[in-house]
Amino acid sequence: MDPCSAVGLAASILQIINTTAQIIQYLKDVRKAPEERAQIQREAVSLLGLLMNLRDRVEHANEKDAWYVQICSLAGQGGPLDQYHSVMIALAKKLTPVSGVEKLEKRLLWTFDKKQIKATLDLIERLKSLISLALQGDHFELSIALKLETHEVKDYITIMSKSLENVVEIVAELESGQKQAAKQYLDEEQQKVLKWLSPLNFASEQVDIFERHQQGTGEWLFEEEVFKAWLAGDINALWCSGIPGAGKTILTSIVVNHLECNYACESNAVAILYLSYRDQEEQSAKNLIGSLLRQVAHGKRTLSDDVLGLYRQHTPKGSRPTITELSNSLHSEITGLSEVFILVDAMDECSVNDYTREELLKTLQSLLKMPNVRLMITSRPVASVEAHLQGMACLEIRPADQDIRKYIENRIPKECRLMLYVRGDDAFHVSIIDTIIAKAQGMFLMAQLHLGSLAKKNNKKDVRLALQRLPEKLDDTYADAIKRISSQDKEDVQLAKRTLMWISCAKRPLSIIELQHALAIEPGAKELDSESISDTDVIVDVCSGLVAIDRESDTIRLVHYTTQDYLVRVRAELFATAEIDMTFCCLTYLLFTTSAQLSDRWGSNRMNVVENVAELTAVYPFWSYAARYWGSHAHEKAQYDTRIQHLVFQLLEPSNKALGLARSEPIRHNLGRDSLCDVPGMHIAAYFDLTELVGTLLDRGTLVDAKSDNYSLTALHCAASGGHIATLRLLLDRGALIDMLDRWDRTALIMAAQEGHQSTVELLLEKGADVNRQGYYKETALHAAASGGYPNIVELLLEKGADVNRQDYYKETALHAAASPNIVELLLEKGADVNSRDPVAEPVLSGLALRGDDSMLEFLLRYGADVDARRRFDGATALHVAASRGNKTAVQLLIDAGADLEAKQSYEDLQLTASDIAKQHRYMDVFELLEKAREQRKTFPIRNLTQSQNLSHESNSPAD
Repeated sequence: MDPCSAVGLAASILQIINTTAQIIQYLKDVRKAPEERAQIQREAVSLLGLLMNLRDRVEHANEKDAWYVQICSLAGQGGPLDQYHSVMIALAKKLTPVSGVEKLEKRLLWTFDKKQIKATLDLIERLKSLISLALQGDHFELSIALKLETHEVKDYITIMSKSLENVVEIVAELESGQKQAAKQYLDEEQQKVLKWLSPLNFASEQVDIFERHQQGTGEWLFEEEVFKAWLAGDINALWCSGIPGAGKTILTSIVVNHLECNYACESNAVAILYLSYRDQEEQSAKNLIGSLLRQVAHGKRTLSDDVLGLYRQHTPKGSRPTITELSNSLHSEITGLSEVFILVDAMDECSVNDYTREELLKTLQSLLKMPNVRLMITSRPVASVEAHLQGMACLEIRPADQDIRKYIENRIPKECRLMLYVRGDDAFHVSIIDTIIAKAQGMFLMAQLHLGSLAKKNNKKDVRLALQRLPEKLDDTYADAIKRISSQDKEDVQLAKRTLMWISCAKRPLSIIELQHALAIEPGAKELDSESISDTDVIVDVCSGLVAIDRESDTIRLVHYTTQDYLVRVRAELFATAEIDMTFCCLTYLLFTTSAQLSDRWGSNRMNVVENVAELTAVYPFWSYAARYWGSHAHEKAQYDTRIQHLVFQLLEPSNKALGLARSEPIRHNLGRDSLCDVPGMHIAAYFDLTELVGTLLDRGTLVDAKSDNYSLTALHCAASGGHIATLRLLLDRGALIDMLDRWDRTALIMAAQEGHQSTVELLLEKGADVNRQGYYKETALHAAASGGYPNIVELLLEKGADVNRQDYYKETALHAAASPNIVELLLEKGADVNSRDPVAEPVLSGLALRGDDSMLEFLLRYGADVDARRRFDGATALHVAASRGNKTAVQLLIDAGADLEAKQSYEDLQLTASDIAKQHRYMDVFELLEKAREQRKTFPIRNLTQSQNLSHESNSPAD
C-alpha cells in the first residue's frame, strides 16, 4: 500500500491511534508514579482526539493539495508521526501485562526518571501542536515546525534508548543472581495486595481460641454421621446451632485445626470468619468477603491476574472494590482449587446494619453452587439466622457432660485455693465437678463462671455453701459476679468497674496496653504517671472471671458475648456517666502530647504523617483510640458538659501544632487521607456531628468554608461524608458554599453519594447542589452511587437530572460502574447507552467479563448489549476477556448469546481467538467448551441469536 496515498496514510494514522489507545489502557495498571501516569494519560487522550480528526481529514483529502503534501512529510517514514509511533510501541511493550516472574520484570521496566517523563510529555505536546497546525491548514508554520521537530524527536529517541538499555541491565541482573531479591519484592507486593483486600485476618484469633480448648474435648463431633458426611463431601453445607456458651467457637477452632493439619496443600484452601459483636464496625460485608478472598488467595504461590487486576483497577482512583467484584473474584480464585472449606463462627453476631449479614449470606450461598466448596456455619438457634439457612444439614452443638468434666478436671489444678481444698478429699473433688456439671446445663460458659466464683472462696466451708447456691440461669450468674466485684476493697471495685466500662462501651476492641493506659489516666493530670499502670493479672483478678486476655491478638475482652449483652442491659445502673467519663479520659490523654519537646518532634514534620503517628503511638499507646473516638463518645451528652468543652477547645486550638495530628487523625484514618497533618477544629466537630460545638465555633468567628491545608476539605465535606444532617443543615444555613471542591475536585454531594447517605443526598439536592459536577477523575455523584450499590440514591439523582451517559476520566459511564442489576435497570430506563463506544473506554460487556460479574453480564445481554463489541486497541470481545479469566460461566453465557467464536484479538504479532487465549492461559475446561461450541456452530449455524433475545426481552418489558 502506498504510504502517501490517502488510504495508506489513513491506515498509518489508524495504527498510531490504536497504539495510543493501548498505551492509555495499559497506563491504568502501572504500579508507580500515579501523578506522572495521570499526566501522560491526559496528554495521550487529548492527542488521540486530534489524531482521529486528522485521520478523518486525510480520508477526504485531495492528494494534490499543498496541505496533503505537508501531511505526507508529517506522517512519512522517519517523520514525527513515525518516530512517535516507534517510541509508543516501545512503551507499549514495556507496559504489556504478563504473568509470573515476567510480571515482576515488567514492573521494574517502569523506571523513567523525571527527565524521561518530561521528554515523553514534550513529545506529545509538540505532536499536538504540529497536528493542530495541520488541521488549521497553516502550511508555512507547519513547514518550519517540521524541520525543528526532526532534531528534537531524535534527541528524545536517544533518551528513550538509554532508558531501554537500563531496562535490559535490570532484567539481566535478575537473571544473573537477583532472583531472591525479586522473590522478596514479589512477596512484599503480594502482602500489600492481600492487606488491601481486607484488614481482617483471623489467624491470630484461631491461635488464641484453639489454645483455650482442653485436650480431648470436641472429639464427639468427629463421630457424628452428619459431620462425617460433610467432611467427606457428601453434603456441602452444615449448620451447627447451639445455645449461648455451648462451646461453638472452641469447637470451630478444633475443626479448623483438623482441616489445616489434614487437608493443607496448595490445591486446597481453608478460610475462617470469627464473627464478633465487638468488631461489628470493622466486620462489614466488604471486609468479610474480602477476608475470604484474602485467605484463599494467600494459599496460592502467586497472586492471580484477577486479584491483581482488582487492585490495579481501584488503587489509582483511591476506591474500594464493590461486594460484587469481591464475590466474583472469590469465585474465580476458588475455581481452580480441589477442595475449599469455609467456616463461619457466630453468624448471629454478624451485624444486620447496612445489610452486612444479608450480603455475607448471599455470597456464601452463591459459593455453595460450586462443587468444590464446603461451608460450615455456627450460631445460636435464632429465627433471623435460621430463615437464611433452611435446607442446610443441621447439627445441634450440645457438649457432652464428658467434655465439661474434662474441662473442669484440667482447670482445677490451675486454681491454687481449690487445689488446697480438694487435696486428700476425693469425695469433695468429685462433688465440685458433679455439681458444676449439673448447674452448667450443657454450657461451658456456665462451668467456667461457676469455677471462677468457687476459686475465690476463702475456705472449704465457703466452697460447700457456694456449691449449694450456684445459679442455674446465666443472668443470675452474671449478677452474682457483679455482687462479688462490689464486695471487694474500694480500689478494686473502682478498677473492676472502670475495666468493664471500657471493654463494654469502647467503640472497638482495646489492646492490653491501650486499656492499661486508659485506666491510668487521672483527672487533671498533665502527663501519664507510669506508676499508675495496673498489671494485667490484677485487672483480670478484680473482674471476677468476666474478662479474659487473648495473648496472640494482644487484646482484652469479655468472656462471652452474653456478658456484653448483660452489661448493656444494666449499663444505666453500673456506668451511668460512661460516655462523659470516656470522653474526658480521651481528651486528657491527647493533651499529654502538648509539651514543648513533643511539639518540636511531631508538630514540625508535616511530610511523614504515618511515620509520626507510628512513633507517637509507640510512646502513647492509647493515643490512636483517643484521637479517633473522643468525638464519638462526646456526641450524645458529653459535648454539653462544661469540663468537656474546656478540654475540647484546648484540643482544637490551632496554635498548638503538636495537637495537629490529633485533630486530623479521625479524618485521616476513616477517610483514607494518609498525608493529612492538620485540620481546622470545625472540621472535626462536623465530622463527629457535634452540632453544638460547630455553632459555637462559627459564633467565635471561624470561617464556614475554611479548608484543610493539604486536602482542601471543608466542614461541609466532613459532615456529608458522615451523613450528619443536623450539622449539614446548620452549615448550609450559615452560608457554606454547597459545591466547594476538595483536593480531588469532589463536592459534598459526591462524598455523600459515595458513602450511601440518602438523606444527606436529598438535603444537598434540595439546597441546590450541582448533580452533574465532576471530580478529579471526572466522576459524578451518579458514578459514586452506582459503583457503591445504592439504588435509591441512583434513582434520586436521576430524578434530579443526573446525566446518565456522562463519562469519567476513563471514558466510562455509570453503567460501567453499576454494582447490581437493579441499578443497571434504573440507568437503562433513563436512557443509558448499553453499547456506548469510545476509543479508550472498555465496552460494557468486556468490563463485566473483566470483573467476573456473570449475573450482570446475563442481564445486559437480555437488554441488547452487543455481544461482539470490541476494544478499540486490541479488538478483544467480552468472550476473549472471559476466556482469559477462565470464567466458564461467562463464556457459556456469551456462547448462548451468539458470540463470534472466530473473532480475533491482536496480541503483538498474533491474532488470537477466545479458544487460543483459553489454551494459552491453560484453562482447558474453557478451551474444551469453546472448541465444542465451534464444532456445533459448523453443524448448526446460528442466526442472530442476540436479536431474538432482544425481542424476547422487549416482549417481557415492564413497560408492556
